[in-house]
Amino acid sequence: PGYEGGEPEQPVSREVVAVIAPPAPGPARWSVDFWVTDADATATRAAELGGATVAASDEPMRTVVLRDPQGALFSVTTAPTGPVSA
Repeated sequence: PGYEGGEPEQPVSREVVAVIAPPAPGPARWSVDFWVTDADATATRAAELGGATVAASDEPMRTVVLRDPQGALFSVTTAPTGPVSA
């Protein structure tokens, strides 16, 4: 509530590199997400490089959670081409 900035199709400003969110069950951790042209193609490439797909979702946009070869988790989301609906 009260957030101002960014562009209409972006949930947050381009300058945001981290956010504080209500804690999920488990220990505190960073959650990293990258906007990419094609989340599924990125997941395929990650697997070729030794990573693995952990989960995938289409709500509200295509997002794939990946694990790198060292075990770090991150996600990739297909960047929207128009307005994002919540």
